[in-house]
Amino acid sequence: MSKSKGNVTSPLDLMKTHGAEILRLWVVLEDYRNDVSFSNESLDRVSETYRKIRNSIRFLLSNLYDFNPDTDQVALEKMSDIDRWALSRTASVLEKIEKAYDSYEFHSVYHLMTNFCVTDMSSLYFDILKDRLYTAGKKSPDRRASQTAMWLIADALVRVIAPILSFTAEESYGYLPSSQRKESSVFLAGYPRFDSELKAWSNLKLEEDFSAIWTIRNHVLKALEEARTAKVIGHPREARVVLSVDGASQASLKKTSEDLTRLFLVSELEFKSGSELKAEVTRASGGKCARCWTHSQFVGKDTNSPDLCDRCVEALR
Repeated sequence: MSKSKGNVTSPLDLMKTHGAEILRLWVVLEDYRNDVSFSNESLDRVSETYRKIRNSIRFLLSNLYDFNPDTDQVALEKMSDIDRWALSRTASVLEKIEKAYDSYEFHSVYHLMTNFCVTDMSSLYFDILKDRLYTAGKKSPDRRASQTAMWLIADALVRVIAPILSFTAEESYGYLPSSQRKESSVFLAGYPRFDSELKAWSNLKLEEDFSAIWTIRNHVLKALEEARTAKVIGHPREARVVLSVDGASQASLKKTSEDLTRLFLVSELEFKSGSELKAEVTRASGGKCARCWTHSQFVGKDTNSPDLCDRCVEALR
């Protein structure tokens, strides 16, 4: 665009069609040290990125509807591995974002935030957490621990995006569950500095352990998708997976106390020794639980709830 040529696009016109938040996010994406290119297609891509960030925040907030931070909060050391991993991963990413802000590398903020919301949160943490949030007992320790982690992540996340997505941050902060420490505005809450606030969440050893687990999980998910395409299963919860693992992979899987069937989104999981990583998918045995969709041999055995698995029967009690 050139002002002398008269082919300038007015920011006000762009805000009428895309909104001020999208325009601000596009400005952040562009590296101001180089020539800046502009097109409607680039705004469309930024709009999609904004949607992903907003959806991540919506997921966090929507699952905190019955959470009171002052009475329901669970201590970090009592959380499960997956919740402590999520907090540690949040601390690691937000530390990098803090450094990017301080060095005016705003385009790095954009990419770090997008990858965090899409990969770390949506594709991993949220995908695994849905089972616990929707089917565990309402006040169960595991569910409350996950809600604590989500509340802490949401609180930090909206404060981090406030310099860029001001309206979204303020709106989201208003929906955060109230606590004694909550300010009246996100702009009064302060930026979540790593050294003073987030360092306590950091556990690089746990992140390293889970990095190997995620590699194995991706292999299993690929096998599940192939089984779905071949119509062996219709849903991952219908699957029984026999996983061939070498010594190193087996050692990685033993480093977590999490239920691996929940991490891999399947009903049955069996391990056998092998020279290479390989996942064989067949249909799981047992009946389908009407509540969590897991296939279990227990379904049909409880006289009061014959259509539920043992885990859901216990949750309802």
